[in-house]
Amino acid sequence: MAQEITHSDDSMSSYYIHHSENPGLILVSQLLTGDNFASWYRAMIIALSVKNKLGFVDGSVLKPDNSDPSLLTSWKRNNNMGQTSVSVYFTKLKTIWEELNHFRPQCVCGSCCEGIRKLELHHQMDYVLAFFMGLNESFSQVRSQILLIDHLPSINKVFSMIIQEERQRQFGSQEDDWQGYKSGESICFRSSQGL
Repeated sequence: MAQEITHSDDSMSSYYIHHSENPGLILVSQLLTGDNFASWYRAMIIALSVKNKLGFVDGSVLKPDNSDPSLLTSWKRNNNMGQTSVSVYFTKLKTIWEELNHFRPQCVCGSCCEGIRKLELHHQMDYVLAFFMGLNESFSQVRSQILLIDHLPSINKVFSMIIQEERQRQFGSQEDDWQGYKSGESICFRSSQGL
């Protein structure tokens, strides 16, 4: 009896993950700056196309339904490969903001402190909006809820709210996997039954 080849085993499939691929893999050596977007974009498109992963980025590889758990698992694995956690994203932004703060005016005379405080509140609002701009669209509902708050919370409070949402999703995803395991939909369970 011939062994069945799955999507994740076929090197021509978008679902195939080579053993050298991982979330930390650098696809292009050129870092994105404001001046080099066109060349960086071309290099990224080529790199993703060669690895047969462009469909996960442009949305042409759609999420499969629950009828094929192994295909759904492969899709999740590939789709999550390019996503950065909220913590990593926030840490990168925070580092940049701290560097920028070294170039902002500091009150040394004691008479301009009120103006500096107002400017700092304005910067906090800018930080929140910049953070929201880089978030995955899946956070649009919680982002909208935060923007409806009368006085926009500080960036640290906003980060806390977003990270809480991310953790709830991870917990929900693990719970779905557990439910599948309990109902006998586990890949390991199904393959052992076929013996």
